[in-house]
Amino acid sequence: MARRQEKKKGILIWLLLSLAAITVLSFYIWHQARSFQLGIEISRLEAEIEALRKDVELLEIEKASLESLELVERVARDRLNLRPARADQIIFDRKSGEESGTGR
Repeated sequence: MARRQEKKKGILIWLLLSLAAITVLSFYIWHQARSFQLGIEISRLEAEIEALRKDVELLEIEKASLESLELVERVARDRLNLRPARADQIIFDRKSGEESGTGR
């Protein structure tokens, strides 16, 4: 009977050690798979960031070109048919000391 108990005890220890090994191995595999997934996600996000940086750079160039005085003057002249104000269209504001066009 003592032999049987030792055999059962040995089997139980072996099962517990096997279960612990399987648990550790499963966690290791899950950890490796998750690390791989995160690496792929990081690469995708870095590529997206780089694309957005290029977009920002292009938009800043476009903004600078749209803000250029020559473009504003050309659009005012060609598209809006605006001309420089004549002397009789300018009103001097005595309070602020600045000139202002009537525009109306």
